[in-house]
Amino acid sequence: MSTQHVTISSLQSVSMRDDEKTAIMKAQGRRLRTIRQAAPAFRKSARAAALAAGWPESTYRSHEGGTRQIDPYDAATYVTFFLKNGARGENFTPRWVIYGDEEELVAADFEDVVRDESPAFRKMAYKELMAFKARYKNSPPPANPGSKAKRLRRPG
Repeated sequence: MSTQHVTISSLQSVSMRDDEKTAIMKAQGRRLRTIRQAAPAFRKSARAAALAAGWPESTYRSHEGGTRQIDPYDAATYVTFFLKNGARGENFTPRWVIYGDEEELVAADFEDVVRDESPAFRKMAYKELMAFKARYKNSPPPANPGSKAKRLRRPG
C-alpha cells in the first residue's frame, strides 16, 4: 500500500493512503451523481449531462465514477450547471460535493487522522485538540441560517 502526498490547501498538506484517497473520490462521485440525478433532464444519463454542458465526457464520467478527484473549480462548475437545469436540494453546494455533510467530516476518528504521523506530531495534535475542546466546551453551537425551522418562522 503506497502513501501519496495530497495538498488540502495552499497552507496545509497531509499524507494519504491510496485506499483513503479512493474512498474520498468514490464519495465525491456519489454526491455528484446525486446532484445530476436531481436535475430532471439528466436523471438517467451522465453522458447527456456532459455533452449538454460541453464537458469532456471521460472527465465527467471519471469524476462521477469516483476514479478522479474533483477539484473546487469543477465542483462549482457542476453544481452551477445542475442547479440551472432544475436540480433541487438543500446540500447542493460545491463544498458538499467535495467534503460531504458535516456529520461525515466530524465522524473522522482522531486515530485515523494521526495514524501515520510521528509521536511528536501526535502529541502536539492531541494537546491542540484538548485546548480547542476546553475553549469551546460551553459555547452554544453556531446557528444554521439555512435550517428548516428558521425558514418556516414567520416574521414579526
